[in-house]
Amino acid sequence: MDKTFFESLRARAGEFGARASLGDDVRVEVRLHSGRGYVVDRVVEAGDSFVQFDGVDASDGEEPLSLVLPYHQVSHVILTRSKPKASSTGFGAH
Repeated sequence: MDKTFFESLRARAGEFGARASLGDDVRVEVRLHSGRGYVVDRVVEAGDSFVQFDGVDASDGEEPLSLVLPYHQVSHVILTRSKPKASSTGFGAH
């Protein structure tokens, strides 16, 4: 993976969504060699040796973050169907 790969990540996700009949309902997840995973909302910058993206931790998905990683730490990039957001409990009009 390199600068060109990450600069075209949104386009790759769109192509996958079209092939899999998902439309824009595609989740982009980056897995590291350490086992950690991050859901990518947006690639901010792709340099010659690093990538910066905004997203959330794949395990909890709540706290937004901006992460800068050298390419050699990235193990996998997974494109899949977006997971539905959990509904919040509480009182609501029915």
